[in-house]
Amino acid sequence: MKYADECPVNWRIPHYLVVAGTVGLGLVGLSIAGTILQLSGICTADNRARITKFVLRIIPILAFLLTIFIFVWFIAGCVWVFGAWSEVQYKHPNQPGYCHRTLYRFAFWLLIISILYSLFTCCRSYKQLREPSKKKKKGGAIPVPTTEP
Repeated sequence: MKYADECPVNWRIPHYLVVAGTVGLGLVGLSIAGTILQLSGICTADNRARITKFVLRIIPILAFLLTIFIFVWFIAGCVWVFGAWSEVQYKHPNQPGYCHRTLYRFAFWLLIISILYSLFTCCRSYKQLREPSKKKKKGGAIPVPTTEP
């Protein structure tokens, strides 16, 4: 939190970065913990303890809730960061429109890259969904019998 107090244009921007990073790391940790539990010998079909079953059921629920939170937090971050775009300046720290250049630019580009990555992922998923239907049309057609000799 080096620049936490250096963004009077919107004090929420540094807090957005800290919370988003913390929740993101929490999601990664949950994912790793769930994978380790599923792959370890503790979770074999004949040797499941009650606690392991509980943990394996609660991890996806927590991950889902954190994912919803991070999505809403992302929208809030977009409002805070992009909303300050026309007001932000980097030269006069005593004025209300000031935000440390590194802090603001990091938040700005982090959001831009996240948006671009999400769009890329959606387009790729759409393309993958459309490819099987194209293959069915090309090679899966049943020849129609004709009466010509």
